[in-house]
Amino acid sequence: MSDLKKSIDRKVEELSQKIGETGCWQARKVMELRQYISTSDVDDIIKFVPVMIEELAEAQHRLVTMHDQIRLLVWLGKEEN
Repeated sequence: MSDLKKSIDRKVEELSQKIGETGCWQARKVMELRQYISTSDVDDIIKFVPVMIEELAEAQHRLVTMHDQIRLLVWLGKEEN
């Protein structure tokens, strides 16, 4: 297998693992967020929910970055051939 093909395969495997980890983490965070909202007063919700949402957004951004890395490797492979 060429080095580029190995690199792409390794990145896709990393992405697959990260999607699984992040997906489970995001699901837990959403459940915690819903629990927090149901048990907190409005002032606390206004203070802390934006931070929780930002954590979820950052996790999603990391996945998008990994997708972009794979796209770049594939593009480099096309240019190489």
